Amino acid sequence: MKIINQSKASNFKSVKIGNLIWMAENLNVTKFRNGDAIHQIKTEQDWEKASKNNIPAWCYYEFNPVHGKVYGKLYNWYAVKDSRGLSPVGWCIPGYNEVVDLTEVSGGKEIGGRHLKSKEIWPDAGKNTNKTGFGGLPGGMSGSGIFRQINEAGYFWTCDDLLFDDSPNSVYFCLSEFDNIFVATYFQGCYFSVRCIKEEDVL
Repeated sequence: MKIINQSKASNFKSVKIGNLIWMAENLNVTKFRNGDAIHQIKTEQDWEKASKNNIPAWCYYEFNPVHGKVYGKLYNWYAVKDSRGLSPVGWCIPGYNEVVDLTEVSGGKEIGGRHLKSKEIWPDAGKNTNKTGFGGLPGGMSGSGIFRQINEAGYFWTCDDLLFDDSPNSVYFCLSEFDNIFVATYFQGCYFSVRCIKEEDVL
């Protein structure tokens, strides 16, 4: 496991981890690739409307722009999969296979998290190595209109989804206060961080 290079290519900090080039910062865009504005959620009522109507949207943690300076924006999965393209030109949203690759290169699901997390902000941040250069941040999430776990966990969408008990859910991966990398599914109306990979590196 080693960092091949870091760059500010396409105005995004990036790092090569294994065979893939990942963003080394959380996505922070307000427009789709085609130039259309992404709907911003500013209140709990906005959140409920977007969730009920499957509206692609983003928000700041607790609707506070101050958090965006550190953590970027949180997006619902409708924005992730919108045909207008959430990822900037030259980038795409990783799928489950790319997360598996990231996990393996980072040291496996049991301890890989410590090598993906930044050395700052996290609880017991001193034990994190960030050897991969991923610089994972604990940006928290919003589910059911409730914000939680800022400075404690980072949740990141993938582009993959599935039906669970006849309800659409989508795959995400999570870095927490522990050393592991957790992969699971959650309902599509909640808001997570997003990291992209270079388009030409998709498996």
